[in-house]
Amino acid sequence: MNALRDDLESARRTYESMRYPGNLAADVGLKRPRVWRRAALAAAAAIALAAPLLLDRTAPEPSGPPPERAVASKPRLPHFTAPSLPGGNVPPLAAPVRAPGLMSIPGLRGLYLSELSQQQESML
Repeated sequence: MNALRDDLESARRTYESMRYPGNLAADVGLKRPRVWRRAALAAAAAIALAAPLLLDRTAPEPSGPPPERAVASKPRLPHFTAPSLPGGNVPPLAAPVRAPGLMSIPGLRGLYLSELSQQQESML
């Protein structure tokens, strides 16, 4: 195992020692174009010069009388009053009204029980 480790470290040192002598990008001819930098500076200068002119503009004063606007009016509904009950007020309920629970509906009861059993099986 020691011989393998020594071989791998030797190969790594050889690989890391290999370098291109000089500047590869300059030798190949890859230069960064400065056109974008100049274009960005020109755009920023144009915005800086135009911003005060555009932001300082005010709306012109209207000349003459203001135009008349057509305003839609809300339709008037006839006055409505609820009819009174013959006995006066509504009598209170004798007992509270209770709605049946979901378990009393046959289809839902079976569905609930099957889901409950699946949950219990998955917990095991």
